[in-house]
Parts: sequence; C-alpha cells; structure tokens
Amino acid sequence: MLVSTLGLYTLIAGIGYRQKKPWAVKSFVPALVALVGAVLAIALLVFAPTTQIRKERYGEPAGLVELALLLYQFTYAFFVLSFKDYQNVILIAMSIFSGYLFFPSRIKTDKPPKILLLAALVGLLAVFLVAVSFAPSAYVERGLPADRTIIIPRFIAVSGFVVAGWLTGLALRELFTARWLEAFAVLLLLACFSYPLGSLKETSEKIPVYAQRTREWDAREATIQDAIAKGQERVDVFSLHRRVSVCARREPADEPVA
Repeated sequence: MLVSTLGLYTLIAGIGYRQKKPWAVKSFVPALVALVGAVLAIALLVFAPTTQIRKERYGEPAGLVELALLLYQFTYAFFVLSFKDYQNVILIAMSIFSGYLFFPSRIKTDKPPKILLLAALVGLLAVFLVAVSFAPSAYVERGLPADRTIIIPRFIAVSGFVVAGWLTGLALRELFTARWLEAFAVLLLLACFSYPLGSLKETSEKIPVYAQRTREWDAREATIQDAIAKGQERVDVFSLHRRVSVCARREPADEPVA
C-alpha cells in the first residue's frame, strides 16, 4: 500500500515537474527517494532468510491472472460487507451533511460537477489502495489476510468515505440552495450523531468480559513470576482459551519477562 501510494504521487509529481509546477518541483525528488527506499525495504523483507523459510510452507505464489481475480473477489467482498455495515453508512451520511453545512469560505464550490468528479476519484483511489493492501496475502497465501491486519483496508475505506462524502456535501450545497434543506440537513446530522450514544450501551456490556480476561491474565502473570522467583524451569498456566505450558526463565531486571 505504501509503495502504491508513493508510486501514484511520484507519477503525478513527475507530470507536474515537467510542467514546472512549484509544488511538484519541491516534492518530486523527495517522493522519488521515498519510493526507492520503500521498494528496497520490501526487497529486503522478501529476500530475508526468515522469509525464505516461511515461503516453503506456502508453495508457488499465485499467477498474474489468478492474482487479479483474487484481488477483485477480496475487494468486492470487502466493500459489500462495508456497505452492509450500518456504521459506515451513517459515517458517509454524516460526512455528506457536514460538507453541506460546514465548509471553509476560501473553498470555491462554483463548479459542482468537478467536485463530484473529485469525490469519485477519491473513492476509486480508496478502492485501489484497499485492493493493493490485499495483494501480499493473495499472492503468497491465496487467501484473505489475518483479521488483525484488516484494520489497514478499513482505515483506507473509512478515510475514503469521509473525504468523498464531505466533497459530495460541498457539491450538493451548490446544487440545492433551499433554506429548508439546510434545516433538514441539521436534523439529519443530529440524528446521525445520536448513534455513538447508543453504541455506548453496547460497549459497556463488554466491560465484564474484559474485566474477567484481565483477572485471568493477572493470575497467569503472577504464576509465571512466582515460578521464576523459585527457579523453576517450566510452569503450567491458563491462557484465555486453553491450558498451555511455557518455559519460565530469568531475564535481566531491565528487560520484560517473555
């Protein structure tokens, strides 16, 4: 994702550099250096000995056609599920109403079609970056990435929803200028803001679960520390889901116990 983002910016800056745009003249070389550095970082990861060991577990990577198909499937499923999630729908609505009601006076919104086109481009960029964030897992494992890493495409999607929605609100303000619409937008925005209040109840219901997990982890840590103090080499402890056996060993005082 980082390489793709830097690559796109470097391409745009390169075009601007040829046209002698001041911003491009200042940023083209730094962007190019950052892009080369990111590519070298990936190369070091790919050819690292530990990566080569893991590579043997997965076998041959996906071919070009299979990779393109997997990326399409993963990205399509991701955005379908995103729009089925009412939280994202509310977020988009809040962004549109915020753009309609609040905008800096220095922004010129006299060309709504261009603003809507820019919103569409932001959306396409978000789709592209989500797709490339799935590329490593699709190429190597032929599967979706681990759940914990889905936060990356989610961050991209949410950012795209907010920016595209805000731009859409700016354009709609120029297309529809009736005063009653502004009051209606205020009411809808306030209704959207009521959602976080409802989510507090759902979150508070999880507190006992987290408290129980905290007590279990504290008991586990106390057992390990006690075994270390007694010089024991091994100790059985409880994890959240299963009983495991870990090796207890002394560590320097300034380092955490593993």
